[in-house]
Amino acid sequence: MIPIIQLLIVLACFYFGARRGGVALGVVSGIGLAILVSIFQMKPGSPPTTVIYIITAAVTTAGILQAAGGMDFLIQIAERFLRKHPARITFLAPYCTFFLTILCGTGHVV
Repeated sequence: MIPIIQLLIVLACFYFGARRGGVALGVVSGIGLAILVSIFQMKPGSPPTTVIYIITAAVTTAGILQAAGGMDFLIQIAERFLRKHPARITFLAPYCTFFLTILCGTGHVV
């Protein structure tokens, strides 16, 4: 019975955090973690430092690429390529997306 209550707390935090959007998801998740740790005596896990470092590296790289003008250059190449072959855009657009993701380090730039 207790694991079901814990699952409902986690799902409720996701629901209310997603409804508010933005930073609220993190805040409500923190509240849910506090409830699980203080009431149910669960031990919090270690922070995912490797994932945090990867995200930091990808965002920093994309920011530097944008500031240096490289992002605009890559977008211009993709735009010229797609405008040159409009009949095949259904097949070529995913390839452009793939290469932009690989070259920029994150799919958020696309």
